[in-house]
Formats: sequence, structure tokens, C-alpha cells
Amino acid sequence: MYEEKVTPEDTCWLELAYQSIDSKFTALLQEVWMLHEKKARDYGTDKDPLANIRASERVGLEPWRNAALRRMDKWQREEKYLRDGELTNESFEDTILDDVVYALIELVLWKEWRDRTIIGNEKEK
Repeated sequence: MYEEKVTPEDTCWLELAYQSIDSKFTALLQEVWMLHEKKARDYGTDKDPLANIRASERVGLEPWRNAALRRMDKWQREEKYLRDGELTNESFEDTILDDVVYALIELVLWKEWRDRTIIGNEKEK
């Protein structure tokens, strides 16, 4: 879980990235970070920015699988755009950015699940 809040301004890696790689890519990384921070304020809690995703545990669904399902919603929207060339309620760019955020959330939650599973299996031995 998240012990402390870190902002893009606090991270020297972001400053180095601006100097060392394509600035458009780096700008997108910062946009993804800020999107996650903004949405976490609406959907998360002060103690857990991923509380809305973790809530799926209450119905027996691992949170990382919940994030994967949310990504599938984004893929459906992308397919519609690729097929029809338009979206009604969200831009194609926003859809892709949301998918990137969900992919990172999925990875964070999968690693937490994997680590708990490995530790749990070791305790059983």
C-alpha cells in the first residue's frame, strides 16, 4: 500500500527523464501520474487510493482481476473507435490514458497478490 504521497515535482527521475528521453513520452508519463492522482481523490480514500478497486474483494474477486476487467471496458471502447471512428462520452485519448492507468494499477495489485500468495505458501510449509 501507499505509505506517503509523492508528487511528480518530488521525483528526480522525472527531471532526468525530461533530459534523457523523448519529452512527449515523458509528458505523457506525467499526465498518467496526474490522472491517477486526480481520480484517486474521487474513488480512493486517504489511506488507500485504490480502495475502489480493492472493494471487489468483498465479493470474492481479487483486486488485480478487477483492474483487468476495467481495462477490458477500455478495450471495448477502443475497438468501437477503431471500428466507427468516434466515441460519444469520452475521447479516444482519454480512453488510452485510462487504460494505461488501469494497467499500472493491475500490475501493482498483481504484485501485492503474488507476494501475499508466496508468503502464504511459505508459511504453510
